[in-house]
Amino acid sequence: PVWYYLMPSLQAMTAKMSFALLQGLGVPAFRQGHYISIPSGRFEIAEYCAGLRYLMAAISMGVFFAWQHLSGFRQQLKFVLLVVVVAIVANWLRVVVVMVAGHLSEMQSPLVADHATMGWLMFAGFMFPVFWFGGRWPDKQTQTPGTVIHHAAVLVGNGKEQKAAQIPWLLMLLMPLALLLGPLLVSQYSRTTERAPDPVVWSLLPDRLGVWQKASAKPQWQPEFHGASHEWLARYDHADKELNLLVVYYTGQQQGSEIVYALNSPYNRKRWRLVSSQHRLIPFSEGDGRSVYEVTLQAGYRNRLITYWYDVDGQVVDSRVQTKLLELKRLLQGETGTALLAVAIDFTDRAVARQQIDTFLGMAYPQLRQWLNAIDGR
Repeated sequence: PVWYYLMPSLQAMTAKMSFALLQGLGVPAFRQGHYISIPSGRFEIAEYCAGLRYLMAAISMGVFFAWQHLSGFRQQLKFVLLVVVVAIVANWLRVVVVMVAGHLSEMQSPLVADHATMGWLMFAGFMFPVFWFGGRWPDKQTQTPGTVIHHAAVLVGNGKEQKAAQIPWLLMLLMPLALLLGPLLVSQYSRTTERAPDPVVWSLLPDRLGVWQKASAKPQWQPEFHGASHEWLARYDHADKELNLLVVYYTGQQQGSEIVYALNSPYNRKRWRLVSSQHRLIPFSEGDGRSVYEVTLQAGYRNRLITYWYDVDGQVVDSRVQTKLLELKRLLQGETGTALLAVAIDFTDRAVARQQIDTFLGMAYPQLRQWLNAIDGR
């Protein structure tokens, strides 16, 4: 889902530009991150208000229109860029219209409650003149796909015309095979995810991990994982030390409900600010160092360190790409199930926090490994 990586940038851009436009219109406003406050109320520029849907629709239509009506790569690129700019600006204006309507009506305007429909109407209104203008550009494509194929076959020369003519027949033979590949994989995937989990196995995290005792207090942790089959979260204490453990498990995955997903995160991205991220080695057992992912977060005066990794077929993986490849391998073998494990701790000294996480995992990981093996049925 490459498009979702644009969402934070579009979200920040929309918040800044809509705030600037409000100031230009003379509306009293105060911005704090993605939140904009006016005298009548408070608005949040949420992820789905960033304009990603309008941008994707505009690019799709713009590319198709340019391919059909414009010849020359430069002309086509200029038109697509024009469509992109108009779609982004249209979303800024949509947000401003909603805020101004809320300001003038004391938040009673129907536009405040149902701004999605109004957004698509505005998008269509902005796109219509753009495509009308694109249709009147003098540089039109006059060749049809049939003439292009004919010219390509003639230009080959040296007795290769017949070979070029056979290419469509080869594509016609390969296309059904390619179309069948997807349903076959889905069928295999569906058979492997029909197994009902043992209710005894799907229990809470262990009450004790080494010398660490699970506390009754609820951890102050809000991870974001969409469509997870199971999610376990607990706090563990030892002496005067405490930390939080998270285990997220996906029995079967589908689009939008998968462990490697752009919108998934081991922390609440609206609350915490990412300070740094890196890979580092952790000794899960004596002489056995594993590479994991580490992020440092900040929210006000609080600092938090999170160490996490993916568990695929008993392997500790700190790469999203490698996780996807291993999941594909397991899928073809008729096996499913992937987990993410994370340990979080609030700190004043990051070096001390790292040492505490290392000590905890050195004691707890063997037991966690047995617990995950039982879930996977190994």
